[in-house]
Amino acid sequence: MKQTNTAMNVSSPNPVPSNKKVVAMNTYQQPVQPTSNVNANRRMTDNQRVDKKVSVFEPSEYGECRMIAQSLFKNEIVILSFAAMEEFQARRVVDFLTGAVYAIDGDIRRIGEEIFICTPKNVEISSTIAKSLIEAHFAEM
Repeated sequence: MKQTNTAMNVSSPNPVPSNKKVVAMNTYQQPVQPTSNVNANRRMTDNQRVDKKVSVFEPSEYGECRMIAQSLFKNEIVILSFAAMEEFQARRVVDFLTGAVYAIDGDIRRIGEEIFICTPKNVEISSTIAKSLIEAHFAEM
């Protein structure tokens, strides 16, 4: 005996049988991974994101080294222009900051004429890009 289900149109006042067949839907559901791990990983990534601050200094005397070093100890990227300083004083400042950068496992590089960049750990410097950006920045001043 073959069983056929027919649908009834119940919206009309007198239900009338329809020729439409009722087909059972597949009830299989794929396993779903718990979302807690996904959200936990997302939170972990958001917490690991660190915004870096860039400080630009144009020291005029050796005594400003301490303030510059404090910026480095706060994990700030420091850009230095020695245009307002005599060469022998600028060398002393670079020597001092080389020690500060060493203490934080960072890096110091010359990126232009009288321009240096000091970076904390985990900051990579692309010299050609950095140089063009710095030159453009100082051209606006």
